[in-house]
Amino acid sequence: MAVTVSRQQFFEAVAQQASLEILFQAVSADKADPSWVQFNAATCVAETDALALLAQTTFGWTAAQLTACFALAETLPGSTSCCGATVPTPFSSYTALDIINLAYKDAGVLGVGQTLLAEDVNDALIRLNMMIAQWRMKRWLIWHLVDKSVVSTGAQSYTVGPGCDIDVSVRPDKLETAYFRMLAGSNNSQNVDYPLQILFSYEDYARITLKSLVSFSQCIFYDSAWPVGRIYPWPLPQANLYEVHIVLKDVLSMFDNLTSLYVFPPEYLAAIHYNLVIRTRAAYRLPPDVTYEGLAADALQTIRSANAQIPSLVMPDNLVRPGVYNIYSDQTR
Repeated sequence: MAVTVSRQQFFEAVAQQASLEILFQAVSADKADPSWVQFNAATCVAETDALALLAQTTFGWTAAQLTACFALAETLPGSTSCCGATVPTPFSSYTALDIINLAYKDAGVLGVGQTLLAEDVNDALIRLNMMIAQWRMKRWLIWHLVDKSVVSTGAQSYTVGPGCDIDVSVRPDKLETAYFRMLAGSNNSQNVDYPLQILFSYEDYARITLKSLVSFSQCIFYDSAWPVGRIYPWPLPQANLYEVHIVLKDVLSMFDNLTSLYVFPPEYLAAIHYNLVIRTRAAYRLPPDVTYEGLAADALQTIRSANAQIPSLVMPDNLVRPGVYNIYSDQTR
């Protein structure tokens, strides 16, 4: 199977084994050429990609030398996930126990050369996962949204959760946005999307008079029941003609045990560490430390700045003034 690494890892490996400048000069000036696109804008580079093959030709590498270049690239710092392949990050070898030990030391609970008792370690793991469980609910702490869908069956509602109509690992707390797709053309090649207005409360959904109306969907209500949520598009889309799409926050990974590896982006480690220090000091009835509180706030602000995605302002339909009919001009303005 072809090895896939991040573009940054590939460039660093080439720079260590040959000359990145020579590779740049060999790239075609044609902006439609695959090697040009990959050199300037790719996220990942596979061993069989045009840019890798160009490097092999440019430097006169054998297949074994190209493989060796990618083997080197895999050991260099890069993104946590690239085109389905896992690649190392500066903190990818950190475990939950490493994070806990460092937090206990900085909190002043654990001294140099000391070892935590099993009970303290287990309590710390619970506190760590409690914190991440809260972070899962905060949009500004989530770096990515995911689009999930279900083909309409004519049903009034669809379940959302593990193994449900819309299969997600954790039942979401709310919808970030939603739309439905009209399936058209051969092999659904000309799909058209329409936004859905979100009803944020059961009270709003309850005011709908004819809930079984089958027509062109306009809105959607999400019942965040536990452990399985349920979406109610309205009017009901006809079976097999539409897809209902919901956009959700991605799920932050918890630490299943003390040997679970750190799988977050690099900037999250400081936020996890300093906020765990604050919680650890509170758990052991130690006074607040303004230094660590400031570091924790700064770390969270860094994530907030990186994840900020502010959508354009859209007025709710019921607040937009409808057109006024002029009986003299026979026009609506």
